[in-house]
Amino acid sequence: MPKKFTGENSKVAAAKEKKAAAQAEKDSRQRAKKEEQEAAEWAKGAKTGGRKEDQEAKRLEKLAKKKEAERLLQEEEKQLAHAARAKTGPAKLHPTSKPTQPLRGAEKKAATREAAVAQREAAAQPVP
Repeated sequence: MPKKFTGENSKVAAAKEKKAAAQAEKDSRQRAKKEEQEAAEWAKGAKTGGRKEDQEAKRLEKLAKKKEAERLLQEEEKQLAHAARAKTGPAKLHPTSKPTQPLRGAEKKAATREAAVAQREAAAQPVP
């Protein structure tokens, strides 16, 4: 019977070394990442007063947004007013007639009667 191979396969040994080195590198990266996360947690500090600070920050942010919206609205109204003035031209110093509300109900009936009476009187007068 032939003698069994008692030595170590060089290719298998090289592969095992390569695999061990890769695993060690991976472990060191994970350890460094974990330490970095823990350092960030410790740097953040305790939670004392955090809720009040968050609420105050939200309130200030909301107030700033409200003021910005108000400012934008005023600018837009100013532009619209300027554009309306440019379209209609300058305002008249003495308007010829005032705009009136449409008549309703009894006021409307009285106005039509007055108009009818004035029309009859104008028709009754002879033309010279």
